[in-house]
Amino acid sequence: MIIRPAVDADVPRVARIHVDAWRYAYRGLLPDATLAALSYESCEELWFGVLAEGADSKRLFGIEPHRLFVADRPDREVAGFVSCGPNRDPDGTHRGELASLYLREDELGTGLGHALFEAARTDLAERKLIPFVLWVLAGNDRAIRFYERHGGVAIPARAGVHRGVATCDLGFTFA
Repeated sequence: MIIRPAVDADVPRVARIHVDAWRYAYRGLLPDATLAALSYESCEELWFGVLAEGADSKRLFGIEPHRLFVADRPDREVAGFVSCGPNRDPDGTHRGELASLYLREDELGTGLGHALFEAARTDLAERKLIPFVLWVLAGNDRAIRFYERHGGVAIPARAGVHRGVATCDLGFTFA
């Protein structure tokens, strides 16, 4: 497995993984209609925007960008991704944020999530964006257990909104 910075050519696969992961991970946590309404095309726009912003933010504004990393299997097919960067909701405590980590469903339990998490942790540490925070949709027990196993310390929950649906997000901090 190779973990590398994403390029524009990866975006369609990243978008597919992102939408599909929401559909399997959040089934029963978000309304079926919300999950059915997700589109690969709108998700592609999101990730193309992240890559474009990352290319310009450091150079033009001196601001650390959010970075997107992908994991390739030997067949060179993207199997998962992680994004991380400065905390988008500065709270005075957490410099960094792990914004997303998603895998193809058939990759769950293979160690790929661990490898992507460690790549993000390393990137955040190298950029001095430690401590960092991440947020998990309440009820996403698989993700909660994953982040607890990786040393996450729970912080107070917060109200969230995902695709127009009010939710509760659980936070974890990492030093």
